[in-house]
This record gives sequence, structure tokens and C-alpha cells, in this order.
Amino acid sequence: MSRIFLSRINTQLVNAGLLTTWRGARGGVALTKPASEITVYDVLTAVDGPIQLMGCLDDQKFCSFSETCQLYKFWMRTKDVLAQQLKGTTLQDLVDERKEEGGDFLDSLRMISRQTELNE
Repeated sequence: MSRIFLSRINTQLVNAGLLTTWRGARGGVALTKPASEITVYDVLTAVDGPIQLMGCLDDQKFCSFSETCQLYKFWMRTKDVLAQQLKGTTLQDLVDERKEEGGDFLDSLRMISRQTELNE
């Protein structure tokens, strides 16, 4: 990932109230709340906007068959299940899950950072 791309994501997360940043020699980035209070849903919707699997789910005028279409009902249930999973998973859950697997979440982030630097 380029630094410009990461900077844009940081800006979106700051605007959503999930991150705070400060400049200077001792500048940095921090979560505005404990990781246990920020869900994956919060992060994804801050960066990508509302979850939209199919156009007809948010705008029934998108397709004239929406009200009677079995696929519409399937995609609506799928969207609901996905949203529940994302809302039910916090950043802390991801950290804890990584620890259970014998890894360190911060090590994973450092590895991503190194890969980013190599790609630039």
C-alpha cells in the first residue's frame, strides 16, 4: 500500500471519529476509543461507506423485480448476516484471535509496513 493510500484511509477514520492523529517529532496515530469498542463494521463503513452487496438492496427502483425476486431476498438475508458478523467483531477480538494463533498482531502490522516500504 502506498503512503498516500494509507493517508486517505487515516483521514476517513479520523473523520469517522475512530482515530486521532498528531503531528511533530513525537506525532502519531491512536484509536479514540478502546479497541474493544470499535467494530470491524465501524471501520469498513468509515472507509467504504454503507455495505452494498447488490444495487437493489438499497434502492428497489434499481430493479423492477426487487419485491418478488428470490435473489433479492437471498441477498438481503446475506447482507444482514454479514452486517451482524461485522458489528459483532471488535478490533480487540481480532487482536485476541491473533494471539490465540500464536502470533502478535503488532508483528503482523509491522510486516505489512515493511512490505509497503519495499513497494515504494
